[in-house]
Amino acid sequence: MLVKKILEENEFRRWTDVGLAIQAYGKRSLAVIEHLNECLANRDSIHVRLVKGAYWDYEIKEAQRKGMDGYSVFTNKSLTDLNFLIASKALLETP
Repeated sequence: MLVKKILEENEFRRWTDVGLAIQAYGKRSLAVIEHLNECLANRDSIHVRLVKGAYWDYEIKEAQRKGMDGYSVFTNKSLTDLNFLIASKALLETP
């Protein structure tokens, strides 16, 4: 993952203001949280903002334009809401 490579570079290893947003509508959001936990082995903290998602329409249109079989985002709002709660719990349980 690109973020991991950047975080491991000497120039950024001690940078304390690293942060990113995780889109809860994304089906990979839990995998991203797990990956960030692995990154924490080499640093003190990473600021995370969990959001439900701001680019849902774009993600859907891009998948359609590319002729993909499925979508990388949940297409049902209730699934996004549920994933937001699951991801919140995963973040709160992070050591």
